[in-house]
Amino acid sequence: MEQNINLLTTLNIQPTSFLNSVLIVQATSGWIILLILLYSISSVLHSNKQKSLVYLEATKKSIQMQVDALNLELTAFSQTNIQQGLTNLPFSSTNFIGFYRYLEDLATFTPKNIWLDNIIFSQPDDFIMLKGNATTAAEIPIFIDALNQSDDFNDKKFSTLQLQKNPDSNSIGFALGTIAATETESNKTK
Repeated sequence: MEQNINLLTTLNIQPTSFLNSVLIVQATSGWIILLILLYSISSVLHSNKQKSLVYLEATKKSIQMQVDALNLELTAFSQTNIQQGLTNLPFSSTNFIGFYRYLEDLATFTPKNIWLDNIIFSQPDDFIMLKGNATTAAEIPIFIDALNQSDDFNDKKFSTLQLQKNPDSNSIGFALGTIAATETESNKTK
């Protein structure tokens, strides 16, 4: 028995170029999509950096304007202080000599248990304020009597006296002030 098989009709030749072209198209489109994705990510990052840069530049300009305004104020302030210092310079030696005699008398006539924390002199109205502490309240009248023995304090009229017990120590705080010249003149006219 013999059998004839026609191989040409049963075998179909598959084209090999069709599979290769689909693979090439898929690979190319994948790379293009990847590049588009990378480009969009980088553009978003770049725009965020640009926004941050614009914000920082605006902040820098604002701070620079504030610093410039502050420098102008400081310059004007320092010039004012220099001018005031030059204006007050002739009077400073007079003030020094005048206030020195008060300090000398305070050092001489201040009793043992009294110490002064603050001494305020005001020349225009001839006002003197003495703030200090005493170990007991009975020593403050002794201090006032001692000041009356002084050549520079005997003509001063101390009109205000404030006493306060210091909570953190056993001392008595006091403030002693003279009558201002304007007050004494207004009292004389009444």
